[in-house]
Amino acid sequence: MADKQKPHEDVLTRLVRGLETKKTLCHVKDYPGVELKELNLRVKKLGPLVNPVFGEQPAFFIDEGRFIPYRIVVRLSTESTWTYRGEPFVPTFVVEIEKLSGRGSQRRALDRKMRNEYFQHGVQLGWLIDPRPDFQRMYEYYLDDNGDVQCSDNTAWRDLDGGDVLPGFTLVSTDLEMVLNQDSGSSSEEEIDLVCPIPRCRKRFKSLAETRSYLTPLQNSILAI
Repeated sequence: MADKQKPHEDVLTRLVRGLETKKTLCHVKDYPGVELKELNLRVKKLGPLVNPVFGEQPAFFIDEGRFIPYRIVVRLSTESTWTYRGEPFVPTFVVEIEKLSGRGSQRRALDRKMRNEYFQHGVQLGWLIDPRPDFQRMYEYYLDDNGDVQCSDNTAWRDLDGGDVLPGFTLVSTDLEMVLNQDSGSSSEEEIDLVCPIPRCRKRFKSLAETRSYLTPLQNSILAI
């Protein structure tokens, strides 16, 4: 009996260590045999787990096969604190949709914002998108193995994958194009029926103006945490 219990304890200990150190959410399948009730009893006994990205984690629930902290507290400076339902938090994923070339380009300003604001406070993945038909381009920001912020050399209009930060999430460029760009025969006030291109969102829009206001700026951190 003791021999069977030790491997199980090892898995639970490994999960606790992962919840304290990993920069992404832990998958249930990677910790076979560990029950949610058991994890929460361990945390209640030892005290909240503290993660460098997600902050203090007093308890967990399971959603879409991942352990999710009930409350995420990240201490930021006053100037750069995000809030969600009155609680401070840091998004793991941000998107900015703007002019990135030509007159009025926000490319340099947004590059600084990505590096000095977003990533400095816990963001792990960022996309800059210019959807204008004659200027379409995408910039992807991510952390390398050393934890330094990098920007991909590929600026082509393409599908963007959430990778390890947003497993299973893909922003399909054709769907985004359909939502953000007006057809030549329609105005922003004309009634339409569009489905949000974000997986699992299911929101429907009746005008292009409504669509833009929802997607710009797009910050899907809540999907990740």
